[in-house]
Amino acid sequence: KEAVRRAAAAQPPFTLALGKLGAFESWRRVRVVWTGVEAGLEPLARIAAALRAELEARGFSIEKREFSGHLTLARSREARPHPGLEAANLPESPRMEAAELSLMRSRLQTTGAKYEALWRCPLG
Repeated sequence: KEAVRRAAAAQPPFTLALGKLGAFESWRRVRVVWTGVEAGLEPLARIAAALRAELEARGFSIEKREFSGHLTLARSREARPHPGLEAANLPESPRMEAAELSLMRSRLQTTGAKYEALWRCPLG
């Protein structure tokens, strides 16, 4: 919690705008559909870097891959194509105010992913 609190305190609230749709593994083998971040990526990257530094200082193992800001929209148990989904983007990017940082727990279950907010902390 302290690592989250310190990372949140260093970043004032900011505006986020969602971007284009993407897919993990690929559009030919979709397992996860996500939307990128069009505005607000710099503040998100600063929060991620601050969290990494805080957690690494506390002895946690840190992923080596670069931060990639996105919002997961859907998951599929099997990787398969979804014709037409690649072209289905929002006509206008929704904007929202990011005012807090949440520590989340995700549990992948047979019925789907379950997400639980364990703790919330205001930005700034």
